[in-house]
Formats: sequence, C-alpha cells, structure tokens
Amino acid sequence: MAKAKALRLPWCDPPTLLSYANSVGRAVDGVELRIANLDGSSLPNGEVGEALARGVCLMNGYEGLPSNKQSIDADGWLHTGDLGFLDPAGYLHLAGRIRDVIIRGGENISPAEIEAELTSIEGVADAKVMGAPHAIFGESVEACVTTQETEPFDTGRVLEALRARMPRYKVPAHIFPYREFPLNVNGKLDQRALYVSMLGKLRRIEVSEELAGGITVFEITVKNSSYAIGPVTTLVEDLARSIGYEPRRVAKIRLAVEEMLIERIMYAYLGAGDIHVRIALMPEWLRVSFSDNGAEYDVDKRRDTSTSARIILGSVDNFHTERREGRPEYCMDFLYDDNLDVRGFLLRDKQTAEKWEEFNEALKLLP
Repeated sequence: MAKAKALRLPWCDPPTLLSYANSVGRAVDGVELRIANLDGSSLPNGEVGEALARGVCLMNGYEGLPSNKQSIDADGWLHTGDLGFLDPAGYLHLAGRIRDVIIRGGENISPAEIEAELTSIEGVADAKVMGAPHAIFGESVEACVTTQETEPFDTGRVLEALRARMPRYKVPAHIFPYREFPLNVNGKLDQRALYVSMLGKLRRIEVSEELAGGITVFEITVKNSSYAIGPVTTLVEDLARSIGYEPRRVAKIRLAVEEMLIERIMYAYLGAGDIHVRIALMPEWLRVSFSDNGAEYDVDKRRDTSTSARIILGSVDNFHTERREGRPEYCMDFLYDDNLDVRGFLLRDKQTAEKWEEFNEALKLLP
C-alpha cells in the first residue's frame, strides 16, 4: 500500500491551517476586496479596518435612498460595516462590526480582539467588551466577563495577563465579573441590558471615587445687604431629608446652620461682608462650611458666652476650621445615620437630578 502524503497547501504551512479555517474565505471571481481605514485609505494585510467589496455581481444601491446615505461610494465600493483584515493569501478574517468600535483618545479599538484575548485566559468563560462615556478619552474600554471559577474572581490577574498581550490603550479600565450574562427571549445575549448593568457598576465606582474627595453639592452666598438665612436653612433641611437623615437629625442640622449664620451675622463685626456657605457630601458625613471676611471665629472660646455656639456644639458631630483660599472656613460635619446609604442616594440618578433641580430653584429665591 502506498504511503499517504501529508497535505501541503502552496500558500501556508500546516501550523497555520487553523487560522485559514477560521476565515470567511477569499473573494469569488469578479469581486474585489480591500480593507479601508476610516478615512477611506487602504490598509495593508493584517491591519483591521472596514471590509469593502466591489464587483459586477453586487448591488448598485438601495432604491429610493439618497446618494449620501447609500452603502455604495462613488467608486463602486460596498461598505459592509464589517471589521476585518486580509492575510497575505487574500483570506478575509472578520473582527466585529464598525458600530461596536470603541474610539478611545483617537484610537480605534475592536472589542472582538480584546474578547478573544479575555476568553483565552484561564477562568474566563465568556467576555463582552464595550465602550463607556469618558470625560477625557471620549470612551473608555470596559469588559464584562462570566467566570468558570467558584472562588472570588481575580480581576487583577486578568488585567495583568492582558497588559502582557496587548497595547496598554486596549486594556480595559475595569473588568466586571458576572455569574451569567442577561439573555433576551430568544436565549441570546441581551447587549442593551448588559450595557445598562455595566454603566450602573461603573457609576458605583465613580461615586466612590468622587466621595473620597467630597462632592460639593451647592455653594451659596448670603448677601451682607439682607442676611436672609431662611432659604439657606430650608435648602440644607431639604437636602438632609432627601439623603435620608432621621427627622430629629434633620431638625438638628437645620438648627446648627441657622445658629452659625446668626453667630456670624451678629458677632463677625464690621467688614464681615457676604457669608459663603458650601454644602458637600463626604464619605461618612454631610459637611456644611462657612467663610467670610469677619474676625476669626473660635467656637470653643465662645461656648460660655454665646447661646448659638452652645447650640452648634450640641448639634454637630465635629466642628473644625480649615484654610480655603487663604481664609478660614468653619466646617460643621454631620455623620450619616447607620442605615443611610449616601452612595445609593447619588446613584438614584433621576430622583437625585430632580431633587437638585428643586434645590437650584430654591437658590433663585436668595436675595
């Protein structure tokens, strides 16, 4: 019996056969293929761009659709909307859709490439990479994964593996583990639901980072011409109630703010000027601070001579003085109640936005 010969193709070595098997093939006779950059220029073999096709068997366009919205350009190239690359033998390898491309700091990033790397890492069962709005880069790269591990998933290990395999700008900013991805009624990935879920997780991280340095909610100036403190105390009271302080605590917070304003108005001497009030959410407390051009205030020294000072010290959890823009700022801190979740308050985007809009309307009432 004759000895069988190993199959050898003229355009590749046996170790690369799997790569060609994973392609979608070569163009048929009469059809041209090329890979284009976003500006329409052709890309060399191996570089990912939009797959364009041209040939006598392709359509001329969609009937009734304006020329500026057609998928066929002036040179007859059909813009498929598919991302891919051509290998040296002319085989087309797809890498996702253009609408899925993440543009981070001007770099076009294909989610499919990162997803392939993620699923090749031990412990990762499935991966979905998406872009999220970013103030500096335009979009950030974010990854959601399902895990094969029963123990807590080590996202640090996965990120370290990715950094060794791809450019830093392609490495996801965060990796969010899931037990399973949401599915639609057809049993397929519900990408919209996953995206909303991912944005929620990202928002929680952002809120924690923002709170670490304190989030200034409002900055208000009480004019020296009127010293109308009512709108300010009402504003603080409404905010404290909205966050979730118990009614007694809300009353104490309002009283402390009221007495502090009275104290500065009555005892700041001539030249105190306008009183600047700043309200901030800190990780563990609500802070209301005051500053003006009057004589420096020492609440401890006034505790025996001022009723307002005694009320303030009996209402706050911490009173201290900081320096801000060269002048003293008197800070009153009110610890959150045990059952109060300020992060949850900030995450209730719609309700919070509506409430803060009400607060801004209240600000307009200030003289």
